[in-house]
Amino acid sequence: MKALFMGCHCDDIELGCGATIHKYINMGMDVYCHTFSSKSVWRGGKIDLTDCSHKALKSLGVKNIDYSSFPTNSFYEHRQLIWETVHNLQEMINPDLVFTIEWDNQQDHEVLFKESIRNFRKTTMFSYKPTIRNAPNQNSNFYEKLSLENVTAKQQALSYYHEIYKDVIYFQPKNIESILRIGGIYIEEEFAEEFNVIKMIPNYNVGDL
Repeated sequence: MKALFMGCHCDDIELGCGATIHKYINMGMDVYCHTFSSKSVWRGGKIDLTDCSHKALKSLGVKNIDYSSFPTNSFYEHRQLIWETVHNLQEMINPDLVFTIEWDNQQDHEVLFKESIRNFRKTTMFSYKPTIRNAPNQNSNFYEKLSLENVTAKQQALSYYHEIYKDVIYFQPKNIESILRIGGIYIEEEFAEEFNVIKMIPNYNVGDL
């Protein structure tokens, strides 16, 4: 199986899906990651986070990593080009599963979410929250059970951003673990990453069961 993970900004995918990616790769799944903006507007400046992101995703085992250069916080000005990029990913990869960013109160997230919906009409899709800071009141309905190894791999991946985000609370290893424990409590497991199902299209016929 092939899974495509899409993020608006460097760190989105790792924050929202890092442990699940590690689990899927260990299961033998082919994982593809595409980030739509390589530069972050952080504290008044623009920082290129491609190197941090690439190292983080590689540490999780991802081999297929790519980036676009849409300007941060201005995705709404490039909606059609973003849709075309998403469409090209669909054509090139033809994924079985798609994970896109959830529509929350960050403006770029809304654009990528909507353009993902416009494109992937025949594919199972999930949405993820990079942090609960931007979507504090949204519930989840899909939980990926995780091992401690998956959790540790996510913490290690996010450590590649340490020099830039060392004082950001949701990058701290203990808080990464805490969020995954909360997800696990909901399904009576030790750890879980949370997602929302956009559409579920099983790859089997009911008559075959």
